[in-house]
Amino acid sequence: ITTLKKFALVVEIDDAVLIYYSGHGSFVEDQGYLVPSNGQIDSLNSLLPTSTLLEYCEKLPAKHVFLIIDMCFAGTFLNEQITPLHKEGKTIQLLLAGTHQQRVPDRSVFAHLVREGLRGFAANKKHGEITASELMLYTKTMIGKYTLDQQVLDIYLVRDRGGEELAFQWIQPYLPY
Repeated sequence: ITTLKKFALVVEIDDAVLIYYSGHGSFVEDQGYLVPSNGQIDSLNSLLPTSTLLEYCEKLPAKHVFLIIDMCFAGTFLNEQITPLHKEGKTIQLLLAGTHQQRVPDRSVFAHLVREGLRGFAANKKHGEITASELMLYTKTMIGKYTLDQQVLDIYLVRDRGGEELAFQWIQPYLPY
């Protein structure tokens, strides 16, 4: 939480923020939790509720926040606490490695697909960039093929008036041969 508070001090209104979490997740009494590296899965006081991370994202002055979450029970981000994230001129997108009831493998196919997508596989070659929505669609489409439909992604978009799509510049990889 301390790191999130410090980060919030340097984010400005026209910024786009990408937060990627890869680690353990927990689900207790209808609440999802991120398990920090120093957290104990059996001690709720050492875990970070998904609702707390969403509250911080909502408070960031950035015009775009893109959360990529690779953990078990990642879909808990889509519980009722998503409603207050609507904010004029702000876009919030979530790409989640699974549903609220789903465990995901430690060896992450999801992470591999996100990397592939950012390397250009998700790019619309006509405009030379990868939007967050294209990355989400690519990852969601490909995960079913890689896992024989055993892993299901949750994706969510909140776009209010004035909100923009986050775009990553796609650079053609250099091949020396």
